[in-house]
Amino acid sequence: MVNDPIADLIVRLKNAQSVNKNKVRVIFSKQIFNIVKILKRLGYLSEIETISEGKKKFLILHLNNEKPFEVLKRVSKPGARIYLGYKELYPPLSGRGLAIISTPQGIMTHVQAKRRKLGGEYLMMVA
Repeated sequence: MVNDPIADLIVRLKNAQSVNKNKVRVIFSKQIFNIVKILKRLGYLSEIETISEGKKKFLILHLNNEKPFEVLKRVSKPGARIYLGYKELYPPLSGRGLAIISTPQGIMTHVQAKRRKLGGEYLMMVA
């Protein structure tokens, strides 16, 4: 069993990109599904498939090789959670990246959270 599914997702995406694999398989959860929907909308993923094997569900993620990840980093970790108010939300990496935030209204980018004046847990940064 995976203790931190978001860190597992990040490691799988980085490893697949480093060996030029087009597909990645990750365990399904609502949180992971919402994160990969954002990554697809940003153009890092070309397709998301859901499959079932017995009682378990998995996501098959198709990487977009035309737009590789420069930075994919977990920020808030299970042992050291980081929460930010909407006034503290800023573009990571000197404006080159996006932060993915878990808010009371769902998982979204820092731009959407700031526009809605929502704070939350700073899950990860993407560039």
